[in-house]
This record gives sequence, C-alpha cells and structure tokens, in this order.
Amino acid sequence: MLSVDEDLADDFIDTDLEKEEVQAVSQEEIKMRISPKGWERFRLPWFESIYAIIGNLGLSILASLVSLLYFAFKSEEDIERKLPGQNDCEVDAWYEFERFYYQQQNFSFIDALMVTAKEVARWSNGFDAVIADPVSGTEMMRKRGELPKNESERQEYAEKLVWWITNKARFANVFQLTFYNTFPETHHEVTPMFGYCAKTGNWDLYLTEDRFLRLKNAWQKSGLPEDLFYPRIKRVTPRVSGFKLFLSRVFPLVDQQPYLTPREAKASDVMRKGE
Repeated sequence: MLSVDEDLADDFIDTDLEKEEVQAVSQEEIKMRISPKGWERFRLPWFESIYAIIGNLGLSILASLVSLLYFAFKSEEDIERKLPGQNDCEVDAWYEFERFYYQQQNFSFIDALMVTAKEVARWSNGFDAVIADPVSGTEMMRKRGELPKNESERQEYAEKLVWWITNKARFANVFQLTFYNTFPETHHEVTPMFGYCAKTGNWDLYLTEDRFLRLKNAWQKSGLPEDLFYPRIKRVTPRVSGFKLFLSRVFPLVDQQPYLTPREAKASDVMRKGE
C-alpha cells in the first residue's frame, strides 16, 4: 500500500491539521495514479507499446505507398530505356507478338516461329528450349546450350529446334524457345533477344532497330505480315478513370488494365464504324 513519508512531511508542516490536509491530498494523488481517468489511462506502458507498434506499421505502409506511386507514374518511355539486362544485349525497343494474327484461322504460327527463330539465331550465342507438355511421358523436356559459331549453322540449328518442338510438344502453344545474346547467362536479368515471356503471356523481341528491320524483310519474303511484332509502346489502352486508373498506376506489373494490339484496335474501329 502506497503512503506518504511522514518524517519528510514533518520537516515542512508545523500543525497536525496541516499535516492531515497534506496527507489527504497526497492520498488523492495516489488514487489518481492507481485508477487513472480520461487520457491519463492511456499513459500506461501496455498502451504505449501498442501505439508504438501502430505508429511503426503506419510509417511502413506510408513508405510502401510512396514507393509504389513513384514507380507507377514512370512513363512507358522510361521503362523502354531501362530494360533489364540492357548492358548484356544492345536493345533499342521491346516488341510484342501481334496476337491478332494468332486468332486468324489461315495463320500458321509455326511458320512465323520458324522464320523468326532462324533470323534471330544469326545474332544469338545461346538458346533454351522447353516443352512443358510432351506428347509422350509426363516429364518436362528441355534443351539448352551454345549455338554454333557459324551464322548459317546457327540458322540450321534453330530450324532443327523448331521441328523438335513441333514433333515433341502435345500442343503448339505449350512450350518456350528463347535465344540469348550471351550464353551462359551472366545473371537472371539477362534480356533474351527472342522468347516467350511468362510474365506478359506473350512472345517478345528485344532488338535494335536495324535488326528489327532485317527481320521484317525476312517475314515479307516468307509471305508473313511485316507487322508480326509491334513496338510495345504502341499498345492501345482504353481510357479509364477513378479507382481503375489508380489501380493501373499503382500495380502496373499486374497488368490489370486490358489493352488492344494495333491490329486489334483497327479491327475494333472498323466494327464500330460498321455499326
């Protein structure tokens, strides 16, 4: 039980009456500390611990939001200039496969893959081919390694790879074929010159403008459309506002916002005008 030190009180108090009054006041103060009222009760140690935890958590969330917003408002051009592995492979632009053609019945994806792979193999040093669902067996099949030094031999090897995939894969779209400028890859961020990107769910090209023009000529000579791949910055995104715009900015890597390829956008305009 807490009490006032009587010897200490006697040094300052002469009469018994004054002593009793001081003792009464002191006891009242003690009661306040034992049974705090109002904001006084929030000064207890366990409340202070909770406030400290909430404060630290709030600061962490705020810092994360600031970081997300900073990267969300980076322009598409900034992304293009800072492609992963750019030091390992000279890159001018990021090109994506025009999926409009993939939806056409008379389009041969294998022919498009063959021509593209043979041309890109000329500038590549290594490859990685994966068949996720082979015709026979259940285990994944994989081939990877260096390409021949001779340019024509590289093209021949690329052709054999495509035929190997065609014969071994159960489905034409359940495989991956990647060509690298450097092999073995120096680190996980090496940019492939050509390959299927699981993140975007699309076939991508990372080439200089000069090499992309040569590839377009190869497509035309083989009877393929010259816009088989298009610069990624030419994606057509519908206008959004409000909360959807906020989500597309804060979480750009999730790819929540739908987009149209240039050919799909043209077809959509034609249909709209026809109505």
